[in-house]
Amino acid sequence: MASFNPKNPIWYGAGAAVHITNPMPGTSYYVTDTARGGDDANDGLTLTTPCLTIEHVMTNHVVSGANDYIFVARIQVDAEPWPIDVPHSYVHIIGTPDQGSPSPLVAPDENAHGFDVTSGGGVEIAGFLFSQDKAWLKACINATAGSWMDNFHHNFFAWSSEAYDGILLGGGGGQTWIHDSYFGAHGFEHWGVYVADPMGRTRIEDNVFIVSGNSVTGANGIVIGSANQCVIRNNVFQVPDSAAGEAIYITGSTHTITGNVAMSGKVAPTLNPYRDTGAGSAWGANYIGIAPAYPIAV
Repeated sequence: MASFNPKNPIWYGAGAAVHITNPMPGTSYYVTDTARGGDDANDGLTLTTPCLTIEHVMTNHVVSGANDYIFVARIQVDAEPWPIDVPHSYVHIIGTPDQGSPSPLVAPDENAHGFDVTSGGGVEIAGFLFSQDKAWLKACINATAGSWMDNFHHNFFAWSSEAYDGILLGGGGGQTWIHDSYFGAHGFEHWGVYVADPMGRTRIEDNVFIVSGNSVTGANGIVIGSANQCVIRNNVFQVPDSAAGEAIYITGSTHTITGNVAMSGKVAPTLNPYRDTGAGSAWGANYIGIAPAYPIAV
């Protein structure tokens, strides 16, 4: 069995900021590939007895609401059933670079989402690379079953190829926080983040959206459907300059949109997809459609 360096801080969260939302976290489990000793016959409780699949830990060990943690060093694509279902509330799935290797890669080998969040809420997913096939019309993270107060952060979407959707939210939940992630490199066929009805009070902050990647000809960075009271702030965009509103497209109710900017060095866009395309001239409003509420630039 391959050995791990127990002094490697990456295993316990240095690779991504771990948000412990309960002062009494639950049980920690470890997952890696077979080359490093991953085996679903293991108990997954120690660095030397890791499980092979996230799905096995989720199905057989995690307790809903217990604030359990799953630390993932490597994902073995041919072992995971896709999508990886997350049916439990208050579970934390943390990708952790393994002894200098990149963060674990979520790359479904069939027509499926990466993670499918179907829990009641409180799910954290952080520290992963996502590489979905745009032809599958699937999201890297799909949370459309009414999950509340999820936390998706420090992930990298469209890592090795153009993706379809980065994060898809909907189905009745809300108050999800999406932050400190990189949506791009190879861009998106569809959307970086889509917030569908009625996922209100979603916070999308401090992300980078490279919507115009190697092969994308047009897409939106952030799309808000009929959700309400969302906060979109301090994001950086590089988007195609083929239509206004490609950075942020709003069709919902009142939102706060502020502090968003075009990537430094980007040629000034002809159609101004980074600025307010409606009434007013507030820098960073970046909307088209129903007018959101936004702070007036000073």
